[in-house]
Amino acid sequence: MMNIKTKIRIVFVLLVFSLFAFIGQSFARYSSSVNGITDSDDNGIQLASFIVENTYTDSLDFNIDDFTPGDSKEFNFCISNFRTVNNITKKSDVSIKYRININSYVLPLTYSLKKSNNSTVSLNCNKTDEINCQSSDIILSYSYNVSQCYILTVVFDNNNNLNKYRNSIDIVTLTMDSWQY
Repeated sequence: MMNIKTKIRIVFVLLVFSLFAFIGQSFARYSSSVNGITDSDDNGIQLASFIVENTYTDSLDFNIDDFTPGDSKEFNFCISNFRTVNNITKKSDVSIKYRININSYVLPLTYSLKKSNNSTVSLNCNKTDEINCQSSDIILSYSYNVSQCYILTVVFDNNNNLNKYRNSIDIVTLTMDSWQY
């Protein structure tokens, strides 16, 4: 026969197990998971995207095959917190912070980035074997649909030796890092 302390311990252990089982069941009913992979049907999550000529993308490549020293080109693009597909507009539910990255690989190019209102965006460039530039962090509010448009100016310095870069092919790639703010 069990003494009273043993019976109390058994009842206590059963109550603790019952409590854990109840909490586990309650939590399972009210939790969910989110798949953060964006697919072509727009079923996933994408915080922000580039918009060029009504096309949404995560990166942009600008062709500069015919660039010669002294040339300058402008490229226009926008970054948005919403997108419209099949007449349905979906907007980010959170504020977004993003950074624009600009890369080129062969030619000695310089970049300037301006917003469509002509305010200059600061770029931090690292020139080693390739040129890597990053903008400062920029914020998109979730409160309303917003697109921030930019003009990227790419300049091929006129002081560079034409023979050194003859028949060189390069490409300017823009990517964006974005995260919840």
